[in-house]
Amino acid sequence: MTADMSDFVMVTGDTVTVTFATMTITSAPGPQPLVGSGAGLRVGGFVVCLEGDELPPSLKGPLSYTDGPFRNPGTGTLKLLPVKGVNTTRVLTDGGRAVLLKGAVFPAVFTVTSPATNPKGDPDSTAPKSGTASFSTGNSILTAH
Repeated sequence: MTADMSDFVMVTGDTVTVTFATMTITSAPGPQPLVGSGAGLRVGGFVVCLEGDELPPSLKGPLSYTDGPFRNPGTGTLKLLPVKGVNTTRVLTDGGRAVLLKGAVFPAVFTVTSPATNPKGDPDSTAPKSGTASFSTGNSILTAH
């Protein structure tokens, strides 16, 4: 998607899915519902999601994870990096913050704070893990760019 194309606005209840090559976030698997913080914008009665709402409450704070042979869970934190102009509006704002758009796949980074271990007790790498994230929406009413 290019920055000059419209896409659907994200609202409360829409989801974000985070994917890593071998790592799994075990404390919050699968798509997670977004919670919008828009004060003035609603779509079909649902609060609009703004820049900063891309990381829902279920994905904040320490998260448990496993990675390949490292099946004894470790912990870490997640950061999502929506692409400005693709996953966020360029003009439409609410309270000075851009509105989230369905857009395209965007980067996700998981920072290990306590490494997972394998059955022998060997630790996983503490290097940040790169993945991707994507939004899904049920909104078929409002688009923006």
